[in-house]
Amino acid sequence: MIRALYQYRRYIVSNSLNDLKNRYAGTKLGFLWNVIHPFTMVAVMSLVFSGIMPVRVRGDHSTEFSLALYLTSGLIPWLFFTESVGRGSTALLESAHFLKKLPIPEEVFVAKAAFTSLLSFLILLLILFTFSTVMGHMPALVWGGLIPVTILLLGMVFGLGLFFACMNLFFRDLGQIVPVVLQVMMWLAPILYTEEAAPRLLRMISVVNPFAPFLSSFRSILLYYTMPDPSQWALMGALAAGAIAFGLVTLRRVRNDLRDVL
Repeated sequence: MIRALYQYRRYIVSNSLNDLKNRYAGTKLGFLWNVIHPFTMVAVMSLVFSGIMPVRVRGDHSTEFSLALYLTSGLIPWLFFTESVGRGSTALLESAHFLKKLPIPEEVFVAKAAFTSLLSFLILLLILFTFSTVMGHMPALVWGGLIPVTILLLGMVFGLGLFFACMNLFFRDLGQIVPVVLQVMMWLAPILYTEEAAPRLLRMISVVNPFAPFLSSFRSILLYYTMPDPSQWALMGALAAGAIAFGLVTLRRVRNDLRDVL
């Protein structure tokens, strides 16, 4: 897998950039819509929770920040997670014409989908950093810890996308099931509400959500200026490695029949 991704690295990067540029092809603002949509979302949340409903969240060491910042800091990595898994699950079907004609490894197309989502996430992250600074929550060196967290999250979504992409070829309903499951998962994790506001049962359920440790680590670094503890890093590493291994094993088992069902 590593050799294939390295060999086709230019293909992955160039096509991901083209996907991002052409996402709003035909519109006058073009690429700028990639910024306008998330910026509008952040602006609306800021208006609602900082102006109309001025609620603040108290963190560790008496750190206070707007509820809008708290919710946005969870929503943005979640959007990366859902977009990447969703795009990955349909990557092989959407690239069927290439798979039938070119000897390109299947995992390259899933990696391209994940990388495209990563580029969108980086735009959202830049907006989040700007929003945080405007709200008085200033940048710090510890924010560099978001880089390894993002890399581990990228590994997990790539593995999940690879698994669902393979299964989607044989069970086409899976392409409709995945978005529904992701929507349920969003409400089972403290993304659009605080952990304190969640009932005990919901807190227990959220523990088994594979996105939970990444959400906790992201907020810990961004909001509380605290690096995750070693056990949290180990859990995220295990989830990323496990998802990649699971996806590769699935691909290996169906590879011989994969192009026949396209």
